[in-house]
Amino acid sequence: MSESVDAPKYDEAYFEALAKGGKKAPEETGGTLHLLTLRVEFEDVPGPAVVRQLDSAEALAATKADAFVLPEGCHYRLTVDFRVDDASVAGVVYTSTHYRKGVRVSQDKLVLGSFPKQEKPQSVTFPRHGWEEAPIGILGRGSYTAKAQLHDDEGKALAEFEYAFDIRTV
Repeated sequence: MSESVDAPKYDEAYFEALAKGGKKAPEETGGTLHLLTLRVEFEDVPGPAVVRQLDSAEALAATKADAFVLPEGCHYRLTVDFRVDDASVAGVVYTSTHYRKGVRVSQDKLVLGSFPKQEKPQSVTFPRHGWEEAPIGILGRGSYTAKAQLHDDEGKALAEFEYAFDIRTV
């Protein structure tokens, strides 16, 4: 028969000691995440990165409606810039679901970790290492939409946005 082990009990002094040591106490999480920009960078396509603003309702609507072009077979990555206000956000997870003609074709989920409150913008890049490759061939070409969401480890949505892109032969 196994023994049950009680979880340790912590008092307020424990949390104050953590805070003084430069670490965040659990109740100091739950900040607000504000989206700033979405950048699409290309490894093998000349020219500047595609940049979409995400910092207002009008900008979010424009990002959803104005598709950017991914050349067929190109290597690309996405970077989302954001700012954290109020308190740190813990256990941030990024979920991106891609649709073609209303049918889900893929879903990616990436655990990003925790982010402290700070005035300076913070960034996350997908994929974290290397590049994604756009599909090649007649079945891959076409118009897509994507729904991206950043949520915490409890499932609370912190921010979300939609964007559109076309895969074309260039």
